[in-house]
Amino acid sequence: MGSIAIQHWADKLVPRIGGLKPDTVSANFVDRILRGAVNMGASRPRLLSALHLNDAPLRNPIGSVSRTVLINLFTAIEREYADPAIGIRLAMVARPSCFSDLGFVALLAPTVGEMLQTTVDIQSYRQNVWRAHLDRDAKPVRLVWALPKDDPGHLDACIEFSLASYANYYRSCLPARIAPKIARFRHQPRFAETLYAELFGCPVVFGADETCLEFEHSQLSLPLPNANRDLQMTIQAKYAQPMAWLANGHKHAGLSYLYLAGELNKSPLKLARLAASFGLTERTLRRKLVQEGYPFRDLLEHVRRDLCDLYKLEGRRSMSEVAELLGYSELSAFTRAHKNWYGVPPSGLIE
Repeated sequence: MGSIAIQHWADKLVPRIGGLKPDTVSANFVDRILRGAVNMGASRPRLLSALHLNDAPLRNPIGSVSRTVLINLFTAIEREYADPAIGIRLAMVARPSCFSDLGFVALLAPTVGEMLQTTVDIQSYRQNVWRAHLDRDAKPVRLVWALPKDDPGHLDACIEFSLASYANYYRSCLPARIAPKIARFRHQPRFAETLYAELFGCPVVFGADETCLEFEHSQLSLPLPNANRDLQMTIQAKYAQPMAWLANGHKHAGLSYLYLAGELNKSPLKLARLAASFGLTERTLRRKLVQEGYPFRDLLEHVRRDLCDLYKLEGRRSMSEVAELLGYSELSAFTRAHKNWYGVPPSGLIE
């Protein structure tokens, strides 16, 4: 049976809010990098101070920052660790792990090739500084980066992180941990070439005509162990709701849904934090959500149930893990919520 392309929900969001401006990256993309650095031991307040930013705007699901902020972020992280390879290390240990992560749906694709293509397709929601294109007709298959022509090398660390992210997706999606065939960079090495090869798990060439990753064509048809087309379709159906709300003028409800879905497992789910991410007072956002028919507590419950439906369909998580991913600090609170939603305790539905 032929492959069936499934559009990522983020593609439907762009027409509602407008695409990223040139030379900008999404706040979500910057926050993902920050979280990775903090998980490896960096100081988030110190990094934010170096960027002259605060937390709130980075939690805005449609927020963005400039190319300069992204460059300064990698500079600050390298300074924090005194390690010019830290960006690659970050990319090599971090990957989407749950439904609160934008790119997690790619790991549910049927094949390695579709996983790579899905990741390429959602880059317009993450950043508008460079573009990666998957050329399946090339021999070997090439994932090519179209880079800005006006950059004198300031983006080199960012580009290394980007290539390493794709390489890590590729290596980690299969039990055999197959590496790309070769990595090519247009720029010159910023540290020992042997360390690049060690981190990428494949030969690395510098001073190339194009920046790209090359893959064996036969590997793109390899099936992914977590492939789940039904789950991909269900994800689309869930996110069709906030897209419809945005289309019907319920802007604050739609964006709040996206905020909550992305933050369930990451930060306290408080109305004050949500309001601050949109640059509003808590009172103002509470009033607007009520006016649009989605009071905060009801909306939070709705989002939690939606994602719980996804985890149940996925069928790979323990009850305690699902509770944590939905933002419950105690298993008993999740058990009560589950009974309210489905009429039975979670132990009867989640293995």
